[in-house]
Parts: sequence; structure tokens; C-alpha cells
Amino acid sequence: MSKYTKQGIIKSSFLMINELIASSAIVFISIFCGLLAIICVFVYGNSILADLVSNGVEVKSYFVSAIVVFLFIFTLCSFINRRKHINPVLFIGALVVVSLAIQWLYYSMVHANWVSDFQHMWNIAGQMSAQGRLIPNDIYEQRVLPILLPLVYVFGNNPVVVPIANSCFLIGIMLIGYSILQKTHDHYVAQIFTILWMACAEPLFALKIPTHDLWGLFIIACIFLVIVIFFYDARKSLPFILAMGVIAGLLCIILDIQRELGALVIVAWIVALAIYAIKHKSDQRCISRHVSYWAMLAVACVVFFSGNTVLKHAQLIVNSDSLNYLKYLRLASLSPGFSPGSYAYANEFGNGLLKDLPLRAQKEMALSLMLSDFIVQPEFRISGIIYKTNQMAYLGGQHYFYQNGMEIQAPVLLKNIVNYNKIISIIICFLLLIKLKSALKKDDSISTIFSLSVLCILIGALTTVGEAQSRYLFPFWFFSAIIIASQYRVSEVTEGFDFRLKFYLKMGSATILLGAAFLWLLSSIAYKPEDGRVLSPFSLRVENELLPSYSPPLQLDKNAYSGRSTGIGKLGFTLMSPYPTEAPVQISASQELCVKDKTAFRFGYVMPYVNSQADGAFQLNVYFSGREVWTQRLPGDGKIKNVVVEHIASENTCGKLEFTLSSKDRIFDESWVQASRTEIYFPRLTQY
Repeated sequence: MSKYTKQGIIKSSFLMINELIASSAIVFISIFCGLLAIICVFVYGNSILADLVSNGVEVKSYFVSAIVVFLFIFTLCSFINRRKHINPVLFIGALVVVSLAIQWLYYSMVHANWVSDFQHMWNIAGQMSAQGRLIPNDIYEQRVLPILLPLVYVFGNNPVVVPIANSCFLIGIMLIGYSILQKTHDHYVAQIFTILWMACAEPLFALKIPTHDLWGLFIIACIFLVIVIFFYDARKSLPFILAMGVIAGLLCIILDIQRELGALVIVAWIVALAIYAIKHKSDQRCISRHVSYWAMLAVACVVFFSGNTVLKHAQLIVNSDSLNYLKYLRLASLSPGFSPGSYAYANEFGNGLLKDLPLRAQKEMALSLMLSDFIVQPEFRISGIIYKTNQMAYLGGQHYFYQNGMEIQAPVLLKNIVNYNKIISIIICFLLLIKLKSALKKDDSISTIFSLSVLCILIGALTTVGEAQSRYLFPFWFFSAIIIASQYRVSEVTEGFDFRLKFYLKMGSATILLGAAFLWLLSSIAYKPEDGRVLSPFSLRVENELLPSYSPPLQLDKNAYSGRSTGIGKLGFTLMSPYPTEAPVQISASQELCVKDKTAFRFGYVMPYVNSQADGAFQLNVYFSGREVWTQRLPGDGKIKNVVVEHIASENTCGKLEFTLSSKDRIFDESWVQASRTEIYFPRLTQY
């Protein structure tokens, strides 16, 4: 085989893989961005209608918000109809003045108590500054290193430094966005972007609090600017590639320290380059440049991953048991499809089932739950994404963080702020929805492609494996404004551009379906119950009567007030008398099990019923091959307990695993039926 033939095969393979990645990404962009926008319009629209139906048109609750929305719509429509830009120097000067005026009004009128992580990080920054300490002990101390600690160190421990610094960051983000769109499109598009950005409520909400969401977005915007500068600079020499790659890689490290989003931006960058390549594959002039684009990314990746390793050894990036616990907690409690994705759920899960385990057992459990959920109940992944997206769709709606205390001090103003955020979120999401097809089909600029990629990866990560807090979508406002603004000149700047969107949507859909089916089949074969997969399903009986119905454990959701009714699905079961009885009753759940090298057995259990006078009314037992291996008198304290049976059987032994719940007396009535409810969580063989 000749040298040229080998090169041709390698090139063809790369192009094929690139097309599969890009087409799959386009499908995910359509799903995640479209679904979020649709649900946001629905939930906020429904909220406004419900408020109007319940309370009528309260003028004082909509007066300020209606005026501001009217000014925004009037200004935006005027610019769209104008079809040409204003003098850039005059526009930017006026823009900064107007931005400062809006920020001053908000600062003067809005009260915001610092709560939760924000107050905690401010206190930490003051302590570390006073101690002259740079080595963080936990994730919160790490997050103050890039921005908040230097601010406190230079300007002192005065809270006024926060709004001043945040004002600069807000204006800086806006000017970076203007610069990006001026380079990729023109001043007209850039000016529409600034109008959209200034109208967004949540960025302004961040003015008065020490929020790492705003600072993280500023760093992401800087990385974005570096990428765009590289794309649109004629120089593509090796020193220039190295310099820009190093700068981008260092910014990704800073972002990772600040917000743990460095890897996410790297993934979005890879996706953006893949999509950019297929949109420009027919342009022979661009093909030679693609190598330099990937080379810059490769340099940035080397700097990012090697820099992260160095900083971990230098202890500037936390790598402690507490951080590892947090990582495994996220993996176990937030990544499965059954998870509602809330902090309260993760906290309840960790306290009951994970925190007291050794670190190796935490890791083993996290991997087991993630893989078992995918293998046993893959359909939960879809319902989980929809549920989490619904939680994330209340964009800018976490007013507890942004306007804490205003419900007492200025309730009418707070109502106007809340209503303005709802209306502007509906407008932005509606514009994104109607411009999404144009952005995918007609816009081949790196600014739009990168923005779509970041939104896709961010929304996808949060709704599949992340915590569902809407403020984590803080970058949504910046990137959606860029996408929307770019479409108002796209027909002129991409004349003759023909992208086969339908073809790539079909290719991407087929790739995703086949890939998911292959991964499911591979996981099912490679990861079996004897390897640690959660045991499912169990055969449930009352005495000798087979129970036809199956009830999933729900107490975790009830304790966390998640509102979900699916519980953990088939990764556990409920032992409960189905009806009152005339004699003591025994409910059992069993399945055949073979034990290989993992001979320990773990599960969680809870009987929600609490009554100190009824001690011993029930008893929970576990048997293997008829031999009792564990027992517990119930009811207890009503809390979820984690149990380990150190040696359930010898290696290479098969037998019948059985849980039994026995009542001491008869089940008198329906209240005792409910009292008997005992939930079993994640039964599985384990090494630790």
C-alpha cells in the first residue's frame, strides 16, 4: 500500500468521523435548544396567564415591566427596520453610558441580601486575604482564586467592590460580544446583539451579588474572542497558532478554577470545529485552514490538561476526599434518568446512601447506578431530560438569590422585576426558536456555530448529568443573543450558501440511535449483576400469592420535595401489604443470583412509618439460599439507611436472594397497610 493511499484512508476516516460527530451535534442542538425554548415560553406564558386569571390585571405589578418591555421592543424593531448601523464610536459610547445608567438604577432601587454560596464565598475571600493564603481547602475556596480574592486583596474587604467589578464585567461581556459579531458579521448585527443583551434580565440581576456565574461567563467570552480572532486573522504561522492556543488553554484553566467549565468549553470547541468543517467542506480555500484550527485546539488542550495536572500537584486546584465525594455524589444522584436533578435530592441521597461509605465504595456505587440506570431502564433517560429541562426553563427565575429580602421591603417592585424577567425570557426564547433553523441551515460563521455548540453542551450536560438550577444557564443570554442577532443579516452574508440540513439531521439521528443501541447492548453484555449491576427485577409475593403490581421507592423524592412520581424506577422495590389481613403477613421479593468475585452485598432501605410504641411490629430479613444473612426490627427513625452484608456467599456460588418483610400482628386497616411500606434501594453485589 503506497504512502498516498494510506494518507487517503486516514483523511477519509477523519472526514467520516467528523461528519458523524457534526451531524449528531446538529440533532442535539435542535433538541436541547429547541426543547428549552419551547418549555420556557410555555411555563412563563402559563404563569402570566394564571396570574392574570387569579388576580386580574394588576397595573402596579406590570406598570414598570410593561414600560421597559415596550422600550425594548420599540428599539429592537427600529434597528431591524433601519437595516444599517449607527456610527460605531457614537453607538458604543452611548451604549456604555446607557448601560451604566441602567445599572445605577438597579443598584439604587433593588435590595439583595447575599445568601448561600455567594455570602459564603465573600466570607472566604476576606479570610484568605487576611491570612495571605492562596492554597484552597475546598471547592468554594478554589472558586474565589481567579477574581474575587484578587479584588478583595487589592481593594479591601468592602462589599461595594462587588457591584463596581460586576458592572465592568457586564460591560466587558457586551463589548466582547460586539467585537465578535463585528468581526464575523458587521456592525449592524453587533448593535442588534447589544440591544438584546441589555434587555436580558438575569445578567443585570447579577450586578449586586458576588456570583461566579457572571465571572465564569466573562472568561468564556474571552475564550470565544480568542477563537474568533484566530479565525479571522490572516496569519496562520506556527508561532501564532502556538500563542493563541496557549492563551485559550490558560483561559480554560482559569475557567475551570472559577466554574469547573473548562472541559465543557473544550468539548463545545471540538463540536464547533466539526460543524464548521462540514459547512465549509466545499470551499477549497478553507480546507487548508482547517488544519490550523484543529492545531490551535490541540495546543489549547495540551495546555489545559497539563496545566490542570500541574496545578493539582501544586494544590491550587482542589483534589481532596471532599471534592471526590462531591464528584461521586453528582454521578450517583444527578446523572441517572430517575434523578430530579435538584440540590435537595442530591443532599438527601448523599446523607442516606453515600456519605458514610469509604471513598472506593462511593466510586463503585456511583458507577453502578449510572450504568444500571442506563441498562435496566433506558427510557428513564428521556423522561429525565424532559423533567430537568422543565426545571431549567425558569430562566432568571431564582429571585431568592438575586433579590433576597425584597418580598418584604419592596414587594411591588419585586413583582415588576419578576414579571419583566418572565416576559423578556418568553421574547428571547421565542426569537431563538424561530431563528434556530436559520442559524443551523444558513449561517456558516464560527460565532453562530460556537454559540450553538456551547448552548447544546451546556443544556445537555445540565439536563442529563447535572444539577437542575436555572442560574447555571447564565451563559444562555449571551449566546442566544449572538445567535438571534446573527440571523438578521445572514441572508446577505451567506448568499449562495447551501447546507443540507435535512440530510445531516437524518444522518445524526441514525448515528445517535445506532450509537445508543450499541452502547446499551455492549453495557448489558459487559456489566452483569455479578459485576455489580443493580439487581432487577424482583418477584414480589404476599405469602404464596404473586403480586401483579410494582411500586417503586418514592421516599427520596418525598424527602427532597421533588414532585416526581417515578421514584428510582426498577432499581429498587417496595415491600408493602396490599390489603388489611386477619393474620400476620409476610411480603417477599426474590430473584436468582450468582456470586463470583464480589461477595459483599449492599442495599438501602427505609420504613417511613415512625412510632416508638410499635417497635418490632415489623421485621425485615435478607436470605441467600435459605440462610439468613441480615435482619432488622422495624419501624425505626424513618431515615434511609445504608446496609452492607460483608460476605453474602462464597465465590462462584449461585442461589436465591430473598427479602422478606414480616408483621408481628395482623394488618388491621388501611393505615397499617401504609405503615407497612418498606422501600429497598439499589440492591447489588459490591467489592467494597
